Amino acid sequence: MADGMTWGGSPTAPGWYAVVVDYGRLPFPAARRWTGALWDDERGIKAFDGPHDTAEAALDWAMECCPEG
Repeated sequence: MADGMTWGGSPTAPGWYAVVVDYGRLPFPAARRWTGALWDDERGIKAFDGPHDTAEAALDWAMECCPEG
């Protein structure tokens, strides 16, 4: 699941990110904007890739990497 994404850690540049989110149930793909504030497990983010130019591009990438979501 989610090949090509970074598991753990945090991004280094602000922007739109493709993410795998897990709130204690089945993980699912999503897009999240990061502005430089906290990026941690409290938001349920387990993996990420980016930054992408738009939210749509980030979500498309997340859906490709995590199609079972």
